[in-house]
Amino acid sequence: MKDLFFKFAVMLVLCTITAFSLISCGRVKNISKTSTKSVNKSISESSERNISSTTETKSMKTKNNVVIVNNDKIPDDSDFFVKEGKNSIYDKSRYLCFYEQTGILPKVVKTGTEGVYDYAIHEDGYVQITKYNGEGGDVVIPEKIAGRPVAYIGNESFAECDSVEHFEIPEDQYKIKSVVIPNTVVSIGNNAFFGCRKLRNLKLGNNLFCIGAETFAFCESLQNVDFPTSLQYIGTSAFEGTGIIELKIHSNFKYLGWAAFANCKNLKRIQFEGGDIHIDHALIENSGVEELHIPANLNIQGNGVMFPCKSLKRVKYAEKMDKDTVVYSAMYADCLNLEEIKFPSNITAIKSEAFTGCKKLKQIHIPKSVKSIGSWAFVECDSLRDVYFESKDCDGLDDTCIELKYRRIHAPSGGNIEEFCKNTLLLKFIPED
Repeated sequence: MKDLFFKFAVMLVLCTITAFSLISCGRVKNISKTSTKSVNKSISESSERNISSTTETKSMKTKNNVVIVNNDKIPDDSDFFVKEGKNSIYDKSRYLCFYEQTGILPKVVKTGTEGVYDYAIHEDGYVQITKYNGEGGDVVIPEKIAGRPVAYIGNESFAECDSVEHFEIPEDQYKIKSVVIPNTVVSIGNNAFFGCRKLRNLKLGNNLFCIGAETFAFCESLQNVDFPTSLQYIGTSAFEGTGIIELKIHSNFKYLGWAAFANCKNLKRIQFEGGDIHIDHALIENSGVEELHIPANLNIQGNGVMFPCKSLKRVKYAEKMDKDTVVYSAMYADCLNLEEIKFPSNITAIKSEAFTGCKKLKQIHIPKSVKSIGSWAFVECDSLRDVYFESKDCDGLDDTCIELKYRRIHAPSGGNIEEFCKNTLLLKFIPED
């Protein structure tokens, strides 16, 4: 009987392990962005490898300077700009900006050169510009190449410098002064115009959906950009180091990447028009923005959004947001000159390290709607002396939230805030009944 029970137990364990393995194999792995710069570099390198491996197939044929792969039939463009569904061109371009370019797009069926452009035609019929060979000046990108719509501008295709370290190349090597992108283009790839230091005027097409990582980075002469309402995604460092003076972020945006407008030292004003938007870290690091207004219809998600904007002095939310809102982790961390923050009446939580290192913040008013404060939320706020609570209770309050340096805590008596202060010698409780 014992042997029978032992055999049954072994079989049960083996079946469980097998089932778990099969489930694990089917999981989609997430990509962790531990090093943005290295990820961007690997994306670019992967794209180049994919292009070469796709076009160098055994059945390649050449005719009139055009490579024909597998003699695949190219469809007509009658369904161009199909905007809905999993296989739409807009769905493809979303991933194009952040992952492997040709790994997401349909395979290349033709490559060639027309005028000053090297190009690739994908089996869906859309053209990707892979290299610009012109003399610069005022560049007007054509709507069609080889009779096909130009939908994609490829990685590094117009770049005039491959890294910041190479900016010492002769001044006359920077030739592109203005660029007009046609309405057929839905996606501009990583580093596409990187280091075009004389690029001053840029006109984006009305169907542009996605701008990749470092696409216009260090185009230092570029001062004004009007984003079309079709644009929803801007990648990591896309406009870093440009001369942009003012930003208008329309309500259709869904994602702004890490340091998208960092080191734009001339940037003085950023205007949000609302919407639901995820913003990654350090959006305007080392810019000149001093005041930020958050309108009621804007829902920002993301950690470290304004970290570390040293010029920022004032942040004002609407009196009440359309949706309950949260100050996410490190959202204003190391904003060294932040002096004033005005919260809405329906903020629900202040996450960990939200205001860490805001050394000029002298006082803060926390609305009754705030239910919790995260660890290190107000640590290293050297000038902070008064914290005003509208409520007598707040979850998560401990000696890691507010640094214990003779702060005055104002709150209604009889709650856990008063109890916390009584147990902490360096905090003075002032009842506000």
